[in-house]
Amino acid sequence: MSPIANTLFSSLFLTSFPFLLAGIAVSSFLAAFVNDRKLAAFFPRGRVLGAIVGSLLGLLLPVGQYGTIPIARRFFRQGVPLAVVFSFLVAAPTLNVLTLWLTWQFFAERSSIFFYRSIAVWILAISIGILFSYYRGQPQIKEEKSLESPEFFEEDLSAIEEEIEDRSGISDIIHEYKIKRSRQRFWLPNLSLFVRNFTRETLEFGALLIWGCTIASLFQLWLPQQQLIEWGQIPEAQILVMILFGFGLSVNSSLSVLVPGSLTTTLFTGSFLAYFLPASLINIQGVPLLLASFSRKVVLYLVLLLLSFTFLISLTLSFYLG
Repeated sequence: MSPIANTLFSSLFLTSFPFLLAGIAVSSFLAAFVNDRKLAAFFPRGRVLGAIVGSLLGLLLPVGQYGTIPIARRFFRQGVPLAVVFSFLVAAPTLNVLTLWLTWQFFAERSSIFFYRSIAVWILAISIGILFSYYRGQPQIKEEKSLESPEFFEEDLSAIEEEIEDRSGISDIIHEYKIKRSRQRFWLPNLSLFVRNFTRETLEFGALLIWGCTIASLFQLWLPQQQLIEWGQIPEAQILVMILFGFGLSVNSSLSVLVPGSLTTTLFTGSFLAYFLPASLINIQGVPLLLASFSRKVVLYLVLLLLSFTFLISLTLSFYLG
């Protein structure tokens, strides 16, 4: 690749990989230490309520756009309701503390951008979550338990503690020793499982992120940005151009607010959303990660729905607000 492409690749990778690692760490923790059934039962089963809850999880898990994908896949595999999974996948990259703060700081003089972006993403996430809740491809939670599964050791620990408590004549020293040994049996295998899952997902998603960064950097290099900006003078054309920029530039969701820069005074309100929504929700760099997490049909539907809804929302705002 040319030096410019190498620079683009490095910037994309370095701004994305830390967030991906954070998401993989959360995913590995859920796999190693959280019981599948308890996690699935923790979330509401109703479609609307589940979508609302999922859309707000990003406030607790601010792992960015690329870190959200491993967590969403872990939710999916552990039987979390689909309304929660997909509303979280859509909303978390934008509705998190870091992205909201940066958006507010950058658009302090145009606070309406902050408001419209947040509300649009929230409504979009709930809608997508409800739509995908009808998908029938959710895997069933496995009944069997391996020797490395968290629930096996959790139940084994409970049984040992109950047995020890029933023996009133046993000394305190033996009691404490057995409790210590049982807790070690619980934590050590789970810690090993966490490390192995973290390593495996880092290699898997890291390789896909490299491919995504390569494709995105080449796309940026070949994209005739100046010609497209000159072409997008009317609201409809400008929205399409900004959707293409948001999808193709593949800037991290938290840093996407820094890109419009000098265009702040020339863009319509709807055009800002046309850029921000694809940049935060779906882009070239994130597609390989999604394909590794969900079926091609699910990813295709997700991309088409997000881009279609983005165009409609942006066009509506441009029509009414200019």
